[in-house]
Amino acid sequence: MIPTGAYAEVVNNSNITGGTWDLSFTVLPKPSNVEIYGVQLSIPPHANGTAPVADWSNHTTTAYDTGTGTDAWWVISKTSTTYAHTSTYSNASRMMIVYEYQGTPFNVTNMYPILTAGNNSSFPDIFTTSFVSLANISGKTRLTVSVSRIDFIGSNGSNNSNWTGTFLLNLLLARKLY
Repeated sequence: MIPTGAYAEVVNNSNITGGTWDLSFTVLPKPSNVEIYGVQLSIPPHANGTAPVADWSNHTTTAYDTGTGTDAWWVISKTSTTYAHTSTYSNASRMMIVYEYQGTPFNVTNMYPILTAGNNSSFPDIFTTSFVSLANISGKTRLTVSVSRIDFIGSNGSNNSNWTGTFLLNLLLARKLY
């Protein structure tokens, strides 16, 4: 079944007697009731790593801002929590990060963020991200996320789970219109 607005290409593969029919590709229509915005943001280094970058608030550090002009995202604050590893429990290294969009605020009604962490470095670090909040505050859209390193907890010689590299946060905002 091909839904309304979609199409498919069917080709005859005549490699054998009588040929066979192959589905070459299909295209589904973009839903008309959804707006989508995507961007890649920076995850700053942890404040307790072997090469630490101190936590900040009120946008006192600009090194991890992304984009330009009205399509820029600022890292307003980051708060690091170091790992904890005892004989009875383990807590992963994590950070709470507040990003602020510098363009016209998004209409956040019925808006749903999808987050994934990326790693384009030579480091083996693996992260998970959690959505905390998305709100318009003082004429700007603010996104708060929690990021945690999950590939190991604790320290291994001079290496520890408080990361020192800059990693990627892939953000997709989808807003249902009706």
